[in-house]
Amino acid sequence: MNPRANRPEMGIATQTSAENKELYARFLDSFADDGSVEKIAAAALALFDPNAEINASHPINEARPGTGYVTDVIGPIANAFEGLVRQNYVMIGGEYLGAEWVTSTGYFHGHFTNPLFGIPLSGKLAYLRDCDWWRCQNGKIIENWCMLDIPHLLLQLGYDLFSEISEQAA
Repeated sequence: MNPRANRPEMGIATQTSAENKELYARFLDSFADDGSVEKIAAAALALFDPNAEINASHPINEARPGTGYVTDVIGPIANAFEGLVRQNYVMIGGEYLGAEWVTSTGYFHGHFTNPLFGIPLSGKLAYLRDCDWWRCQNGKIIENWCMLDIPHLLLQLGYDLFSEISEQAA
């Protein structure tokens, strides 16, 4: 599809949309208190289809099916950010092209005490913006797309990726 072409209209939110948002909200509750990966993993096991397709921004790219969201995305973040907190700002859901989706955006934050995806620790409070898209079917997550704002994390460490690219292009 041409990126400039008109896209099909979004469908309306249905009762299924509301139920999927509630399931996802319960999953987000597993991040409360201490950011325990074990608690999050238990909640994911109940919600993710064992064959769920899990995708994340680079350097993760394609995670393991099923609970790869926890093992390949959340686990490394929880290891890097002591006292991990997930703070969500927006959650919406609805039908698109015959599939039900829920999406949310917010931040992970904590003290950056261990390297993350090869990024050196700072020892300071750090924020990692996140946006997730979850395709749901029959009360399970069957597909996830997770976009982590790695450039913003690098900026907090004093490394402005985009200014260096601009300088090289000039």
